[in-house]
Amino acid sequence: MVVSSQVSVHQKYGGVVPELASRKHIESIVPIVAEALEIGKVTLKEIDGIAVTQGPGLVGSLLVGLSFAKSIAFARGVNHSSGVNHIEGLILFQPLFLEENPPRFPF
Repeated sequence: MVVSSQVSVHQKYGGVVPELASRKHIESIVPIVAEALEIGKVTLKEIDGIAVTQGPGLVGSLLVGLSFAKSIAFARGVNHSSGVNHIEGLILFQPLFLEENPPRFPF
């Protein structure tokens, strides 16, 4: 699993600064995806679908992810889904769902 945190960037302001969040997303998205592919031992040529979160959330940051996902999908000629709820994505992208016996819905 690859995680990129912006806590140190926003901490001095006492909360998230949307413009800084968007800029940090732009800076980190390519290296993070590259690292995830490397860890997963796959290449973009092996990806046949791309999912990306959309709202609710910070519009600028969400647009970075959506634009990146659509660009890769277009370049690869694969399907993309831009309908994943951002909050649900955060909840469901937890290490416990990567375990052998993840919790069962509803919980």
